[in-house]
Amino acid sequence: PQLAAFAGFPAHSLYWDTPTLAPTNLPRRSSPWHENCKNLDMRWDRLFQWLYPARCVLCRTDSAEVLCKNCEEALPRLPEGVDPFMRSVFFYRALVRKLVHQMKFQRKKDLGRYLGQMMACHLKGWTESIKPLDVILPVPTTLRTERHRSFNQAETLGLGFSEVSKIPIRTGILVRRSQQAHQYRLTAKEREENMQKAFAISRDGLDLLPRCPRILIIDDVYTTGATIRACTRALCDGGVPSHAIFVATLARVYNSIR
Repeated sequence: PQLAAFAGFPAHSLYWDTPTLAPTNLPRRSSPWHENCKNLDMRWDRLFQWLYPARCVLCRTDSAEVLCKNCEEALPRLPEGVDPFMRSVFFYRALVRKLVHQMKFQRKKDLGRYLGQMMACHLKGWTESIKPLDVILPVPTTLRTERHRSFNQAETLGLGFSEVSKIPIRTGILVRRSQQAHQYRLTAKEREENMQKAFAISRDGLDLLPRCPRILIIDDVYTTGATIRACTRALCDGGVPSHAIFVATLARVYNSIR
């Protein structure tokens, strides 16, 4: 009864009878049963939030957002780059690495979407300067990896980016052609060789790309650039000029910055 009272339930509501449905000829919004259901949902939401309060994914303090303000401000921001065709938001260091690992290996799709929204907010000035961008293409992952994780982290970032920037996102346009070894286990030379002819344009993509002259590729981490260069080659082979391809990544490895 005390728990019910905290959630907003009267004590006797733990033993209610099945209510009588309102007549079907009444408007749904005026139905007493409909209003009772709405109130019930609100009470259960309140109870759930009390039992499982929202916490920052890094420091675990109470936070209304995925990241608390202190942790978000502590993320190592990259200075604005000089390359007009590419931007990254953060250095790939401790806190950012932890976020990426949580997103990818703990399958936190909500975190990926939130990070994609952060990317769009931080890169708003850049995307405004290169308008119009016609479509977002997330870097596709291998079928084996996507089955294991149940999602593609670049696509999840792209969805969040699209929600803020209003640039449409399309999947199945840029496709992975073969199953390569994981990039993080390889040297820079091995990464380049591993990505040779790794991507291709689908049939739908060959029809779509002529109508989307300016393309934004989205990925999580820029390490040596082998994956991005392979994607760019595939798009150029599909008829997209290189000056119409732009790249945004969540993070960039320090050694890859020139």
